Amino acid sequence: MAKIHEMLYKTNDMSKINFSTYIPELINTLIFSTKGSDTNIKLNLSIEEKYFTINTAIPLGLLINEIVTNSLKHGIKGNEKGEINISLKKKTNKKMALRIGDNGIGYKNNFVAKDITTLGFQLILSLVEQLNGIIEKEKTSKGTYYNIIFEKI
Repeated sequence: MAKIHEMLYKTNDMSKINFSTYIPELINTLIFSTKGSDTNIKLNLSIEEKYFTINTAIPLGLLINEIVTNSLKHGIKGNEKGEINISLKKKTNKKMALRIGDNGIGYKNNFVAKDITTLGFQLILSLVEQLNGIIEKEKTSKGTYYNIIFEKI
């Protein structure tokens, strides 16, 4: 949230957030605060849609923050090498596709989203709902990856 406020104050247009600069700043801040300055984490980004209104930017930023924080704390252990991958693409005029995850240890194969009761995952589900979205966990990739389809608000 603080990063979004900072970006709003830096821009002339207070109605939009530039995610092509916001996401790398956010993720690098998370990596530094979780893993320190000397890390083995590689960040791979593919951002097609650059600008979002504040009504989309806030829940989307919080969603990315929560998933990446989980990746850094639980998926990529200690100082192991790891990758965080984020792809944000336009599907239709109002629909977006977010693929986000890591190549860490992953979940057990019997993962069922509605059965996870942790506060963090409940927050993820709530944020996806705020974006009028759906979330699915990929079963084929190493690590943990989510595919989220949501509406630009």
